[in-house]
Amino acid sequence: MTSTPCPRVGLALRALALLALAAAPLSAGQILVPTDFADLQAAIDAASPGDVIVIDGGTHGPVTVDKAITLAGVAGNRPFIRTPDPGDPQLGAAILLAGPGSGTAVISTLDIDGEIAGNIFGSPNDGIAGGGFDLVIVERCDVAAPEWVFPTGIGDGGHGIDVGGLLAVHESTVTGGSGVDDFSGLFGLFSPKAGAGIVGNDVHLVNSTVTGGAGLVEQYGDTLLCSIPNLCDQLSGGEGGTGIVADTLYRQGSLVMGGAGSLYTCSLTGAACALPDGEDVDVGSVTTTPFSFLSAPSPLVVGGSWNLTFFASALSPTYPLVISPQPRAPVTLFEGQLWMNPAAFLVKFIPETFTGGFTVNFAIPNDTSLAGITIVAQVLDPGSELTNPVFATAVLP
Repeated sequence: MTSTPCPRVGLALRALALLALAAAPLSAGQILVPTDFADLQAAIDAASPGDVIVIDGGTHGPVTVDKAITLAGVAGNRPFIRTPDPGDPQLGAAILLAGPGSGTAVISTLDIDGEIAGNIFGSPNDGIAGGGFDLVIVERCDVAAPEWVFPTGIGDGGHGIDVGGLLAVHESTVTGGSGVDDFSGLFGLFSPKAGAGIVGNDVHLVNSTVTGGAGLVEQYGDTLLCSIPNLCDQLSGGEGGTGIVADTLYRQGSLVMGGAGSLYTCSLTGAACALPDGEDVDVGSVTTTPFSFLSAPSPLVVGGSWNLTFFASALSPTYPLVISPQPRAPVTLFEGQLWMNPAAFLVKFIPETFTGGFTVNFAIPNDTSLAGITIVAQVLDPGSELTNPVFATAVLP
């Protein structure tokens, strides 16, 4: 059951949200693309650590992010970050992270994909790759590995995201890439591999969908190959991509699926065989809950509204709500993880007793200087300890 708190509590929460936004460091600069720089990489090169780059539509990339900055799209004019003309082969990831070894990189409200041309046994490319940051946040993005076009050989599929260190993916869709085979699907009884949705060390996934890349769907007409019984048993590779490959995975309210395996059909006889689908997860340690105690179904749009929904698991006279700008890699506290910036966080005690869910609507000021500021919210629920964090980057409408 969802209820709305009394006006007194709602006003207190709205005031807190505005204070949190206003608490963002004044030293952070804002760079507009294409107003200040037509070229996104030029804007990144000119930025200082902590700056925000607001991208108003267009197609950009590939780019390299080598400092702790925020890339934020515009809600009503989402930009594409992708590999360029497929006539230029063997390019890198659409977004390559090459951080200095510390800091937080935020990627918000972007569509990330691309195309790559294939030479014989070409190397796959990823949607987002690299590392070098304490924390990488991917929020409200659609990320897909670049797909092969104009193939002249065999190539495996790339990964949607392949990032080292701590990776937080919230309210996003991530898809691995498919392989390619220009030799009628069965060169040397080898079938290319599909890419994973996400490859990482420590992955934090909330309210997102991750899918491994799909295998090939091909027909072959070679008489000798058609005569081989159980052909798929003789093939190397060809499985669907794994959903997530990681050392540890924290997963709430998210769907993770392996990609479909390759399907081969003999055009002479109609006989078909399929290779296995990819695993959903290949993870050393995984923590899974079916839903998120705290969620933000709508984006945080400047001049608009933002909804924050919390599910209370136990009766309590108070529920501390903590909001902070500039989330950091978490510290363990109250048998949970606190993602706040220790230099600037605010705590508000909600003086209500209830169980079930409630939703608060936040009115966001129509102040364009807020665009690109990322906040994190958590609630201390006596029944479940610290809830999952909610990341939200303010974007222009």
